[in-house]
Amino acid sequence: MRRLSVALLPLITAGLRAPPRRVISTTRAAGTTRAAAATEPELDDLLPEPRVGDVVAFAGDWPGESSVGQIRSLQPRAGAWLADVVPLEDQAGDVWRLPSAARARKKRTPVDVRDLVPLESEKASEDDSFVLTRLGKPAPGVRPLAGVADGLAARAEGYKPLPPDFRPKGGGPKVDYAAEARSREEYAALKAQLLRDSALAAAVGLVGVAAVTRNVDDIRAFALGAAGGLAYVAGLSVFADR
Repeated sequence: MRRLSVALLPLITAGLRAPPRRVISTTRAAGTTRAAAATEPELDDLLPEPRVGDVVAFAGDWPGESSVGQIRSLQPRAGAWLADVVPLEDQAGDVWRLPSAARARKKRTPVDVRDLVPLESEKASEDDSFVLTRLGKPAPGVRPLAGVADGLAARAEGYKPLPPDFRPKGGGPKVDYAAEARSREEYAALKAQLLRDSALAAAVGLVGVAAVTRNVDDIRAFALGAAGGLAYVAGLSVFADR
């Protein structure tokens, strides 16, 4: 027995001198993992915010087609943010240009910000023109664009979700679409009234000439002049719409 105790004495002494094992708390490790995950930015935080003046791609007139335009204003509507987008005209050498003021007002389109794709663009030498970058193939992580926007470089997949209290940057007034619709209806009614008044005046004049002169040549000449006047008024209205 004494010999066995002597033999086990070195083993016992070594066990007492061995350093204690380090035990890592699972709770502490989980907390560290959650903290690291909290510091990593979410995907939405990496997306840009829309600005007035941005050049974007948006859904075209045909299914699957993409158009290119510029954001002219931003405003909330029915729980979403709408961008007032004016389509750009494709020029030579990847240069895109804003249309004339009259055509811009006519082609202006409200688009949900969530459906826009911001594009890489630079100001051209002219104030109303932009130079876009064409890659030839879609960038990784960005959905492919079709139509006239095919191959254009995008800055991001889209814009970040906007809160209700978002304040647009870049300037530009908000557009009251209801007031704009009323103005268009009033303008159309004014044009129709102008044509009706012109036609009525021509008819009254024609009857007066026929009653006074009773001359076929005079009546024919007045009728031709009245028809030319009506054509001129109609042409003016079409020119004003451009």
